Amino acid sequence: MLTPTLKWSLSSVWIAIVAGSVWFNFSQIDSSAVQMAITEGRAGWFTDQAYRQWVIGKGGIYVPPNEKYPPSPYLSHIPERDISTPSGKPLTLINSSYMVRQVHDMAPLSNAAKVHITSLRPLRPENRADAWESKALKLFEKGEKEIWALSEINGTKYLRLMRPMLTTQECLKCHGRQGYEVGDIRGGVSVSVPFAPYEEAASNQKQSLLLWHVLIGLLGILGIWFAFSRIVRNEKLLQNALKDSENAKQTVMELNETLEAKVRDEVAKSRQKDLLLIQQSRLASMGEMIHIIAHQWRQPLNTLAVILANIQDDYKYNELSEESLSNAVAKSRKILNQMSQTIDDFRNFFRSDKEAKPFDTVDIIEESLVVIDAALKNNNIEIVKEYERPLPGYGYPNQLSQVILNLLTNAKDAVKERKSGSGKIVIRAFAENGDVRIEISDNAGGIDEAIIGKIFDPYFTTKESGSGIGLYMARMIVEHNHGGTISAVNTGEGAEFTIRIPHHAQMKTQKDG
Repeated sequence: MLTPTLKWSLSSVWIAIVAGSVWFNFSQIDSSAVQMAITEGRAGWFTDQAYRQWVIGKGGIYVPPNEKYPPSPYLSHIPERDISTPSGKPLTLINSSYMVRQVHDMAPLSNAAKVHITSLRPLRPENRADAWESKALKLFEKGEKEIWALSEINGTKYLRLMRPMLTTQECLKCHGRQGYEVGDIRGGVSVSVPFAPYEEAASNQKQSLLLWHVLIGLLGILGIWFAFSRIVRNEKLLQNALKDSENAKQTVMELNETLEAKVRDEVAKSRQKDLLLIQQSRLASMGEMIHIIAHQWRQPLNTLAVILANIQDDYKYNELSEESLSNAVAKSRKILNQMSQTIDDFRNFFRSDKEAKPFDTVDIIEESLVVIDAALKNNNIEIVKEYERPLPGYGYPNQLSQVILNLLTNAKDAVKERKSGSGKIVIRAFAENGDVRIEISDNAGGIDEAIIGKIFDPYFTTKESGSGIGLYMARMIVEHNHGGTISAVNTGEGAEFTIRIPHHAQMKTQKDG
């Protein structure tokens, strides 16, 4: 007979599982907050460098002096620091540091990132490095390229990020007398991002996550107690029936078999309900939503970083044209729009009021390639396309685009980890037996046969920093929202993923029927 001790033991185990899930998701929320602050810090650093490079590239600029911004005493050694226009209006030369400082003085917002140029041998006393910056500058001299940490400034918590400033030929115009040579680490630029907004957002997400887990915990405990109550009640009925009469043994045995079957059915139903509640609550909770969005955003953010780096390199080598800059801006805007759409798509993922619509499968593939194009080129990965048009599909194009992007990202990472030879990803799309078939294959060596059957399971991953949610969500989108299938096999050169969804005409026939 089931004892109350077992009931309490199962309840304790359930509470431990829920508490462990809370702890895990809390740590992921904190990590996401730090990563977003780091991203803002890097964006501030790139903006600061863009200002500086603009002025440096022009050898400085002349502006009218005023009381707040008089002629720089640190440029007094330059013969033409002060000049006049033909009409007699005085002008003074300002360098990149003086210009950027004036720009930052225009918007001293308390919640804005603070940018500070500093050095161990500063010309201006205001540029003297604090304790944290001094430590970072010494690490730069040992080869570090970027330093970041959470630190307090005047009692306020900041995410501080710093990168070195290398001496160029243009820098010697102002700093040559300090003994610097081209290539020396002259100092660094630190960006301090207020961390309070990120902590507040993380706190709100934790509160929502905790509420969901409390509800899940209560429902699980109620389910356990309800199942035990039903089992105990049925056992008592059986015992009473046995005591009533020895003449009813056969009837009691039949009743016992019936009751046992009912108990098994009720326990199975209760467990199924618990599993559904856990799955739905995880997908609906803010913590799980951050997991999914972070997984989908990681590659677009990397792509944006690559685009910015390419712009900087083009500018550095005088290859930056108006056309290439416009193309980079357009591509970046498209990536940002898709990142924003990702939030809406996954927030509304299981809502029944979402409307499906027809789409061109090849267009979906091309849109996904736009997002990852820069990362593929940066890793010297060749893309081979074999399309058949038209390929009309019916469903949710943004979700299908996320699936394709996830497969392309996994293929890129696999090729990159191989570290030798030329990388190649082949994308095929064609109609076959009433279906639209999409194949994405690589030459990265394939997936271990021992785990290939588990790669679509939730939270299964072979990556050190992976969440194990990408391929699981891909299967959910393809099977549940498009009535299709997704599978993976190893070929001679690598892995091949195949997506099958009904052809548009086939899908409409099924829906009409």
